[in-house]
Amino acid sequence: MIEIITEDSDLCVLVADVLEGQIPKIEELGQIINFDAPEIAIRANVDRQRVVQIVSNLVSNASKYSPDQTTISVVVGSNELMAFVRVEDEGPGIPEDDLETVFDLFHRVDNEVTRLVPRTGQGLYLVKQLVELHGGQVTISSENGAGEKTGTTITVELPLV
Repeated sequence: MIEIITEDSDLCVLVADVLEGQIPKIEELGQIINFDAPEIAIRANVDRQRVVQIVSNLVSNASKYSPDQTTISVVVGSNELMAFVRVEDEGPGIPEDDLETVFDLFHRVDNEVTRLVPRTGQGLYLVKQLVELHGGQVTISSENGAGEKTGTTITVELPLV
């Protein structure tokens, strides 16, 4: 069983710190990170280490499955009840048939791009488990087949303090 130990954290600062560590690798690929967060703190009661895992996984996946010279957008925001982190890429997208199962353990989308990236199919499963342990939810949307840079958007929602 995964244990989480939560504390009041500024989600904007936490996500910015994660991105700072990933920017050099992403820039090596000729990709760009676009980070958008409000100037005010977004306070969430989270396990900081687990949120680092969540955001790192989502940004890493976005980078791995997106072509060079594309942008990965990371947005932090909130509504009345939830904070959110949204990661958008310009990759090939995910077929509609796979959207319902992409968070299943060992599930991998099978296409030309994913065959080039050796992975186990555990990353998004772990993301979903960690988000749910925080009392949040994760959603995915993808425009597949509309062109080379159709992309995928994954949104993580976490309860505000």
